[in-house]
Amino acid sequence: MLDSYIIKSEDASLKTKEDKNMKDLMKVADIIKNRIEKDYVDDVSIFAYYGSYAQGTNDAYSDLDFFFIPKSERGKELTLSFLIDGSSFDLFPISWERIARIVGLEQPLTAVLTKSKVIYSASEEDLLRYETFVDKLDRMYDPVNSEFMLSKSDSYVKDSIVNLYNMEYETQDTTSMKIESQKLLLNILHAVSLANNKYFVKSLGAFAGEAFKYDHLPQDFEKLVLEIIQSNETELILSLSKQLLTNTKNFVQDKILQSSEIEPYETLFVGYYEELKAGLDKVIRACDAGDVTTAFIRGAAIQEETARFLCKSELGPWFERSDSYASHKSFHQQHIGIDLMAHMNDLESLKKDVMTYDAKFRSFLESKGIKIADFESLEAFEKHYMSGSK
Repeated sequence: MLDSYIIKSEDASLKTKEDKNMKDLMKVADIIKNRIEKDYVDDVSIFAYYGSYAQGTNDAYSDLDFFFIPKSERGKELTLSFLIDGSSFDLFPISWERIARIVGLEQPLTAVLTKSKVIYSASEEDLLRYETFVDKLDRMYDPVNSEFMLSKSDSYVKDSIVNLYNMEYETQDTTSMKIESQKLLLNILHAVSLANNKYFVKSLGAFAGEAFKYDHLPQDFEKLVLEIIQSNETELILSLSKQLLTNTKNFVQDKILQSSEIEPYETLFVGYYEELKAGLDKVIRACDAGDVTTAFIRGAAIQEETARFLCKSELGPWFERSDSYASHKSFHQQHIGIDLMAHMNDLESLKKDVMTYDAKFRSFLESKGIKIADFESLEAFEKHYMSGSK
């Protein structure tokens, strides 16, 4: 009975603190709003609060966060972090430009806007502008935008590669390893969230718990995340992080593949060979001049880009230069079969490879119905061009 009484007393005490914090929040909000209306009416567009109190999920330990959109440099003077009776408050500025970046998913602060409550707006126009941004941000998570979401997800996967590099080559002690692993985990969590067309609505520490409930997760996701968090062995943390990154990369790439559309050769490769020919000729010129640097850089760029274009027409996804060549080389090997990297130490052989590459690639495109705009003479070009033909 005594234990039950103590628990009930503690619950009642926490509930009392929650109620008091909410009252304090509104009192602080009123104070800030009054200050804006008194001294900064021409300097602030929007004043709002966000987080657990805005969502109705606050508890006795929740902090209280406000933000405002300044109209002028003077408006930024309102910025303030402070404590009242042990409770933490934060009042910080977000520019319209930053809001646009959040809407473009360039910053992972979606819930700050979509779960906010506006306390003050300078005008109906300011409020409408803000609500329009919030509505656009909400609509970004519609399944129709999944391809864009997956590209953003993929960018977080690539950011985590930097974290992994730091863990493997820049870190020696356990504390540094754990802190670097936290950075990697955050990037991975954002990647998984966007791949599910979702965003985190709770505070930073609760991201993993939210992610664990998603319908689609990388292999062994929860297990690996928890093992990374709980381990104190640097080598084990590194090994687990590598596996988590690999699984997440495969997970995101599979989703990209499923959502990508193949672009036909007849549209994607129109004019492609004509531009590529100039690059091939520059590699030949470099071979003749003994310029191995130019030959290598241009030759590698040609082979890598052509592989990406072929993959788009055959498989669907757009691979980027930051993606591993190994991820999209197969169709280049299948259809062209000439490796410009094979004879970089022998420029005479490389020159022959380039000439063969030229002929084979042109022949391949023609077999796909691509017409090459190649004129025998200036007169032939003039006749064709002046006729208005394409």
